[in-house]
Amino acid sequence: MPLVFVETRLEAVEHRRRVAQRQRGSTGYLGPTWEQLQQVPFDPWQAEHLAHKITIDTAVIEDAVAPATRWIRAYPG
Repeated sequence: MPLVFVETRLEAVEHRRRVAQRQRGSTGYLGPTWEQLQQVPFDPWQAEHLAHKITIDTAVIEDAVAPATRWIRAYPG
């Protein structure tokens, strides 16, 4: 079976909301703030370099898993 890349995307408004609503785990660490995340460099994947790639929107995770699973299972490899 070939290596398949699944890229997940989340629009900024929902991403920011999720960061703001994080709750402390057993370690007490909340992760980076929204402002800190904005400082992280982002290089989009170059599709021409990835033969087997699907991009899914994770705004509603339940809606994202099924299409990705179907795509991977249907891939002729």
